Amino acid sequence: MSVFISFNVKALTILEQADIAYQQGDLKKSTKYYEYELSKNKNSIPAKIGLAKAYAASNKLNKSATLYNELLVELPNDYDIQLNLSFVYMHQKKWLLARNILTQLYALDNNNIQVMNWLMSIYVQMGELELAEELHQLIKKQNKP
Repeated sequence: MSVFISFNVKALTILEQADIAYQQGDLKKSTKYYEYELSKNKNSIPAKIGLAKAYAASNKLNKSATLYNELLVELPNDYDIQLNLSFVYMHQKKWLLARNILTQLYALDNNNIQVMNWLMSIYVQMGELELAEELHQLIKKQNKP
């Protein structure tokens, strides 16, 4: 009697391998995979987003900002791309650029604690302490049980 067992094993795509490498913290490998994917499909939004994140995590902030700005041309209202770009600008100490983005995001969702905290931090960096205190008070109100 013979037994035949069939396994349906799906090979991972380059993009899936890149995402896994990124999630595991292997930024060098994920960057290579994302770059390879983009060399084959230059319009791949997921690859561009992944590469921008990998660049940011690798402290390649100029490359990350460039990619996020390119993505905003294609997806001008994408909340996450704008949020990630503001994060890159904050790390580059480009306070005004980060503030402009976060102010727009805050107008869209004035309950987003992350946006409020980042905006408050920028206000402090820019010496706008009254605005920082106003946001601080709003955050305190939102965090009350």
